[in-house]
Amino acid sequence: MTLRAVILGLLGAVAIAAFGYVNDELMSLNPLVGNHFPISVFGGIIVLMVAVNPALSRLRPRWSFRPAEMAVMLTFVLSACSIPGSGFMRTFTPALVMPIHMNRTEAGWRKNEVMSYVSPILLPNGGADSEEVVGTFLTGKGKPGRPIGISEVPWKAWSGPLLAWMPLTLLSLLAAIGLALVVHRQWATRERLRYPIAYVTSSLVQPGRQGGLGPIFRQRLFWIGLLGVLAVRAVNGVQAWYPNSLEIPTKFNFTPAVTQTWPVLHRWPNMWAVLFCQIFPTVIGFSYFLASDVALSLGISKVAWVAVAGLLMSHGVDAGGGNYFVGSPGGSMTFGSYLGLAAMLAYTGREYYWRIAKSAFAFRRDAGLEASSIWGARVFALCAAGMVAMLVCFGLDWPLAVLTVVLMFLLFLVMSRISAETGLFYIQTSWNPYSVILALFGAAALGPQALMVLGLVCIILEIDPRECLMPYVTNALKMCEDNKVGTGRAGWGAAAAVTIALAAAVPTVLWVNYNYGLSLVDTWATKSVPAFVFDHTSQNITSLNNAGTQELANSLRVSGLERFAHMKPSPSFLGWAGAGLVLVFLCSFARLRFPWWPIHPVLFLVWFPNPLNHFAWSFFIGWLVRWSVVKFGGTRAYEKAKPLMIGLIAGDVLGGLLFMAVGLVHYLMYGTRGPEYYILPT
Repeated sequence: MTLRAVILGLLGAVAIAAFGYVNDELMSLNPLVGNHFPISVFGGIIVLMVAVNPALSRLRPRWSFRPAEMAVMLTFVLSACSIPGSGFMRTFTPALVMPIHMNRTEAGWRKNEVMSYVSPILLPNGGADSEEVVGTFLTGKGKPGRPIGISEVPWKAWSGPLLAWMPLTLLSLLAAIGLALVVHRQWATRERLRYPIAYVTSSLVQPGRQGGLGPIFRQRLFWIGLLGVLAVRAVNGVQAWYPNSLEIPTKFNFTPAVTQTWPVLHRWPNMWAVLFCQIFPTVIGFSYFLASDVALSLGISKVAWVAVAGLLMSHGVDAGGGNYFVGSPGGSMTFGSYLGLAAMLAYTGREYYWRIAKSAFAFRRDAGLEASSIWGARVFALCAAGMVAMLVCFGLDWPLAVLTVVLMFLLFLVMSRISAETGLFYIQTSWNPYSVILALFGAAALGPQALMVLGLVCIILEIDPRECLMPYVTNALKMCEDNKVGTGRAGWGAAAAVTIALAAAVPTVLWVNYNYGLSLVDTWATKSVPAFVFDHTSQNITSLNNAGTQELANSLRVSGLERFAHMKPSPSFLGWAGAGLVLVFLCSFARLRFPWWPIHPVLFLVWFPNPLNHFAWSFFIGWLVRWSVVKFGGTRAYEKAKPLMIGLIAGDVLGGLLFMAVGLVHYLMYGTRGPEYYILPT
């Protein structure tokens, strides 16, 4: 870990954190991060290895970057990727200010006094409406060519929420890093997971002789894959800007042809995801490196879900319905699957994790354990306990606070496992702690204050986990290990980077909000998310009042463990969650019992959420290519084809980076965004 790697990594982290929100929300350009394989970062790595590193080596060989330095810089930058977008800043300031603004026009909120159930310290200006805090946040007070000074941000009004939310956020980030350190050795060494993202990245950063082009860049198949995909992306990017030009098809809609033959398929839920084929070279490339059962399970995921959902629908059972905020049948089943996989992970690693726990908290270090794993357990436990204490201070009972933190890290843990084992970089869960706790207890047992605090915490920390921290750190630790960087140093580096990134992003975003005003282009983050918990709480207060004069008062009196006596679990939630749990257990047992078993339990974690609507076909194509190569060419042919697949990924990433740069230049020249052209779904 050299000084220049640390300095450049921290500078990159600050740049990502400070500019990411501006790029995504103010300029409305292609997301700077967007998922757990950000084009801006990995495209930059390819440019660095192809252009910058060879140039440095020609000037002086010692100046070229070594793989260990690249791994360190990536660790810092990837850690910061969790801050500017969906991981945090996308919803942080709107979620705290917009409810104050909406309260002006929402008669139901005012009638039910929903703002009174939020501790004043959690909202700017104590939740009181004012032009200085709320009005200028929406409209901005900067003038063209005359931006406001940093001191003109109403810091006094924001002092309360910053003192409340920043420590909680930082504790959650540090806890995620600690948990990643705990599971790293079990996953990377004992279970030998594939880590496709880390594998591809490590292949790209290997140096050549005297710092020249690395081995992968001297492979003909690599350049064939890269230039072929880059040409397709360039042609289609030009077509997006000039619609009358040539387009190379990458999307194929079989719906009209199939439904004309079988009209009944029109009524099948989510059938479009099966009949609409999208080709993503990055996904095909990653799929090639997966275990056969994993790739096949991802590839058939949507076919399996449509078949099951259609069968249920034919018997009068709706597998859709509901929504992400308050729960749905598919989301409940996904939660059960997450719970089942977490239980299996704990079971298979029980001996290792028990040794870590004894070493961490009995202070008798097992000689066979890494110090980083032990310290990771201590950091995780301490930060998780700190989170529980803060939630109690916010007004949440300690049992609910504990359950909230447990569910949050259950979600992060399983998402990280999915990323490490499948290379899936765009992950959605379709459930959240709020929806699960609501389904377990019921609104009456929780009461308005618990609903409000729980909802705000989920909005701030994990409402859209597509850019959450732990999968970044999980892959970064593997990259560091593969390139001879200690995981302990990598963990401390990630902690430093994410802390500095958070400190850089928050004042930057507040200044942008008060200078330019809040951009309302992203209506989900600026309207739907801020309103949902207040709407839902108001609706439940109305329901409690309609049920009888004592219902609301009783709900407010229930606290602590007493809530468990009043809980009314939703039968629908228990049924769907139980189904997901059983499916994962049965599939896991079959994999352990029968060597020929072709399905991986990850199928049940991803078959309902949105990402596989886009990616299933590409995972299947990657599996088919891998199967064909091994079938007809054997292991040697499989190894020889690896550079081609890495080239597909590199060409896709460079195509995305190219048009991100084009969009940025257009915005800087004309002040407006150009046509939309996305390499990956947003």
